[in-house]
Amino acid sequence: MNKQPPVIVVQLFHIKGPVPLSGKESTFYGASVTIGRNPTCHLRFPTDLTYISRQHAEIIREGNQFKLIDHSANGTFVNGKKIKEVYLKDGDVLMIGEGGPQVSFL
Repeated sequence: MNKQPPVIVVQLFHIKGPVPLSGKESTFYGASVTIGRNPTCHLRFPTDLTYISRQHAEIIREGNQFKLIDHSANGTFVNGKKIKEVYLKDGDVLMIGEGGPQVSFL
């Protein structure tokens, strides 16, 4: 019998950010969620938001936890603290770049 890896569901609620995303919820399925301006990113921001890196950050699953890893020049913040890597908890607020879009991790 083939054991399928568990389906990963990451939900991000857009608290503050570009108009088409603000107030919306994005749901992602997969081993990781990439965040940035690059067209290949799962959560893509407009290219004119230059304080957001092309490959800004990534959320990966480690067992039953989700880890946010910052790959950016301008930083990624969780609950107001600048991070390089952090395990996310339900309700954590992620800010993409200083003063940038904010999403809540669900």
